[in-house]
Amino acid sequence: MSFDLPTRLWVYAPVRRQQMTEHKVGTQEEWAAAVNELHEREQELGKLDEELAKQRQDLPWVPVEKEYIFDTEEGKKTLTELFDGRSQLLIYHLMFGPTYEAACPGCTGLADGFDGALVHLNNRDVTLMAISRAPIEKLQAYKRRMGWQFPYVSSFGSDWSHRAGTSLHSRTASSTTRTRAMRPTAFSSLPTTISCSTRFPPDATRTSRSAATTSTKASSCPA
Repeated sequence: MSFDLPTRLWVYAPVRRQQMTEHKVGTQEEWAAAVNELHEREQELGKLDEELAKQRQDLPWVPVEKEYIFDTEEGKKTLTELFDGRSQLLIYHLMFGPTYEAACPGCTGLADGFDGALVHLNNRDVTLMAISRAPIEKLQAYKRRMGWQFPYVSSFGSDWSHRAGTSLHSRTASSTTRTRAMRPTAFSSLPTTISCSTRFPPDATRTSRSAATTSTKASSCPA
């Protein structure tokens, strides 16, 4: 009597060993000199960063007198209503265009930290939220998928993102917009640039990620 015994076939793939990259090897003195040179350049970079921050703060403000309507989880709301009773509004323009199936990975990673900051900002009279150009249904589904709790609002159907300089359809491809209220329906904005290093989906209309802060305090407006 013969039996068909189970057989196991092992297939081995050749292992490609990683080679150590070529790198300069020097003395302790050479290393110390290179580190000092690097620190000098880092200080130059820090000084330049401070100069750019000052230049950003000195940018002219632009009045926003149009009443914008946004789709939220509670229905349609105006820009003023997005403040949710607080005097300041911090908006992060999350890159999620109307044709996207998911948001920008870089924006998503950054937004993962919003929930931890939410209670602290709210306690300091600041409302934090994200805005994207995709329809609200897509944003709600993505918010559930990511487990986010912060408010996520859609500007779909309006020119808010273009006006705020957060779409590549506008002259400023990528920006931060700081706005403060002069009247309940009029805000002044301070646009500043920001960049996203994440690749865009090739079939999607590019939308930048940026933030916007707003305030309803008339005393904070420029003279």
